[in-house]
Amino acid sequence: MKHKKYKLLLLFSSLLIFFSLILSGSRAGLLAAIAGVISLTYKSWPTKMKRSKWIYVFIPCLTFMLIYLLYIYSPESANARLHIWRVCADLFMDKPLLGFGYRGFNMNYMLYQGEYISSSTDTEFSAIADNVVYPYNEFIHILVEQGITGFVLFVLMIYIGIRESRFHLRLYSPLIAFLTFSTFSYPSYKLALGIILPLLIGILPTRPLIHTTKVRTATATVSLIALILCIIGISYSRHKFYGAIADLYNRVETESIHKYVNDFFIYNHYDLKVNALYATYTEKFPEMLNDDTIPRLFPSSDTWCTIGRHYMMLHEYDKAQEYFCQAANMVPGLIQPKYLLWKAYILQGNEKDALKIAETISRMRVKVENTYTLRIRNEVIKYHLNQEQ
Repeated sequence: MKHKKYKLLLLFSSLLIFFSLILSGSRAGLLAAIAGVISLTYKSWPTKMKRSKWIYVFIPCLTFMLIYLLYIYSPESANARLHIWRVCADLFMDKPLLGFGYRGFNMNYMLYQGEYISSSTDTEFSAIADNVVYPYNEFIHILVEQGITGFVLFVLMIYIGIRESRFHLRLYSPLIAFLTFSTFSYPSYKLALGIILPLLIGILPTRPLIHTTKVRTATATVSLIALILCIIGISYSRHKFYGAIADLYNRVETESIHKYVNDFFIYNHYDLKVNALYATYTEKFPEMLNDDTIPRLFPSSDTWCTIGRHYMMLHEYDKAQEYFCQAANMVPGLIQPKYLLWKAYILQGNEKDALKIAETISRMRVKVENTYTLRIRNEVIKYHLNQEQ
């Protein structure tokens, strides 16, 4: 009786999880759940296959059908990921052994995407390209940032953990599900998801390194205290940074606040949230940028436009045009980089190139049409007509 209740509870929980994944629209989550179920039940397959040989045909057909349905659910998203992985291959080939280091993907990917689009005849990617923050595959992420060396060490760690627990299916099935999810998503960028991997590896049965209970307790206590202190320290410094940003938006623009924001950014620029917030802030106040902060900003079409505007304010038009051109190559479907490049040509008195870019803007298909893009088109078309007259 208890066994039946347990099975019913397990079935209800599984159906609830699958229904939640379907509602969320997460294809990576669905594949992860399916991989977890397969790894949990695969030892019972030979017995079932002996009874029903048609399963040999049914399971492969069902698998291919599922993959196809997940693809056609959002083909643009799937194609975009394939192109992102293609650009990642260029990064890997440049530094295959040790990679680009921590946050090397974010510091370099958009530059490589711009080069790939400008030198390729692949118009499909040009149409769907956007600012990319995540590689959507943690294995590729490791190859780009840590190279073959880090990738081999990572795979070796996973292999040892699974090998030690080969007789404990219920323990390593969640790990298989998580690794499947990591193949199509970016859990390392989210703290709540990133800590799942060490936890899943930690629960796998292995030979204990420390046999004394007192030493284990002391090690766990010290680790917990250190973790809590780190979280408090990071939370406090972030709170002060966000407060300083809020003061700047409220027009409390003192020199000391400017210096604090820049200094905090310089020492914490690898933090994605800090980098993104600073980039968003400098869009409104490009004068805040300087030679120390510019090299630490993660490349994106919007960020490069901000840096170009900063150099335009300093009347360094050659530098500004360089950043605007790179920004336009990164995401060809955005109108802002071309518009700013057009303004830079006009300020420099380069009417020939200004007229060429004006023609491009008037004909281009933008990713999103709104009042901002319509206003830009109107301004550029008026200029174009006046020049022809």
